[in-house]
Amino acid sequence: MVLPSFASTLLVAALTQSGSPPTTRVERETYLMGTTLSVGVVAVDRAAGIAAIESAFDAVRRVDDLLSTWRDDSEIARLNHAPPGVPVPLSADLYALLQEAARWSRETGGAFDPSVGALVDAWDLRGEGRVPSRTQLTAARAATGLRRFELNDTGATGLRRDSTAWLDTGNADALLQAGNFIQAIQARQGLKIACIEEIAYKMGYIDRLQLERLAEPLRKSGYGEYLHRLLSEEAGRR
Repeated sequence: MVLPSFASTLLVAALTQSGSPPTTRVERETYLMGTTLSVGVVAVDRAAGIAAIESAFDAVRRVDDLLSTWRDDSEIARLNHAPPGVPVPLSADLYALLQEAARWSRETGGAFDPSVGALVDAWDLRGEGRVPSRTQLTAARAATGLRRFELNDTGATGLRRDSTAWLDTGNADALLQAGNFIQAIQARQGLKIACIEEIAYKMGYIDRLQLERLAEPLRKSGYGEYLHRLLSEEAGRR
């Protein structure tokens, strides 16, 4: 895995320095992945807290070196900037990630696809934003899709086929915004986004008894409460 479990790193570094309970809160921030990363820990002392935070920063820096599209010297930026048809050597980590991305793209029918750089440019999503013309949008769509990239299994290299195609890995800020949006929708409407058990039930893949069995172990959680409410509402409509 590219990104180690830095939650564990934080706990080990901050809590195992001595047998004393953690009492000191330490916070630090740095600029990574095109946004500000803030980390706070509770540690036995300030030195242990700083060490834990630096471990977390180091973990994210490794991902930044690999996947940041906000820098010109990251590994994925070198692939994005390479002339069309020119193979670029890939590390084992990036090669594995691109293969996984390709798999998810196939399994979702292209709904998940990081090769949307041309569309990002067309809509100027990293600038002030604009509405592209029909010609610009058509050209951007043509340059979108992992078919515009090629992975060489034998040599662990990658190349792009189109000069306007590039892989957009986003940033942590965008992920946070998406999470906040989903949280707001769920809180206001009382619905769960992409609740796999609910989807399977409503699509007829599982029956009521199967849903009850899946919900029972989760009864004490908010997620389990949602599934039991779904069952109660369904029974009330009968």
